Amino acid sequence: MATLQSVLGQDCGDWELIIKDGGSSQSSLEAIPLDPRIRIIRSPDQGVFDAMNQSLEHVRGDWVCFLNAGDSFSHRSALAVILEHARHDECAEFIYCDVAKPTSRSGFEKYPDQLGYGYLFSNMICHQAWFLKSAYYRRTARYETKEISGADRRFLLRMVLVYRVQYRHVPMVLITYKGGGISQRQVVHQRAAAWIDELVRELYTAEEYRKLHRRYRVRTVAKRWLYDTGVWRILRLFRSIRAHRDSAVRLLLG
Repeated sequence: MATLQSVLGQDCGDWELIIKDGGSSQSSLEAIPLDPRIRIIRSPDQGVFDAMNQSLEHVRGDWVCFLNAGDSFSHRSALAVILEHARHDECAEFIYCDVAKPTSRSGFEKYPDQLGYGYLFSNMICHQAWFLKSAYYRRTARYETKEISGADRRFLLRMVLVYRVQYRHVPMVLITYKGGGISQRQVVHQRAAAWIDELVRELYTAEEYRKLHRRYRVRTVAKRWLYDTGVWRILRLFRSIRAHRDSAVRLLLG
């Protein structure tokens, strides 16, 4: 219900909500209000990315954002902010924002303005923070369904590094990511990591891969050391305060 309420509470009312039901009990859908902007699509699927692909067949709007059950917009003005950025940059087909992650060690994710080879080698942008033009989905391939996890990162790698999509970063925390789910299972995570690595090795030269992989290992060790000390908790507190303060200020300034 948190997901639904965050959509219904948006200041911008120009939205459509497609709810993909892969076989839940009818009682879980009874609380959904009657609203011409809300449509329920009932059909079996083979996982979250198959469900996302099926949902895309029913999209009527110009922009698409996928929220999993439990994820939500962090502010009532989230859609209005994204729409304003889309109007200011008509060439952008991909807009992404920052994300609150209450259950993670960091508490949130602040993404860079530039998505370069170095960053994308070992980093992901939550697909919940993506606002992607529906025309782009219609023009390119849909999400792969070989594995039940990892298709969003493979999609992002191809979208930015291969197809060179025009993108824009909105440096505001507009999405709250619940986390958890099947992708957190160790076996699923390992299979997804191997699948993603296959594509990374295709997109990067052998020398780039070796160099960036060494850098990734060093950073991983450093982060683990920070996580196990009070230093990280202090840094997390200050970073979280600053991130939410900056987002609030930008919302007030419009």
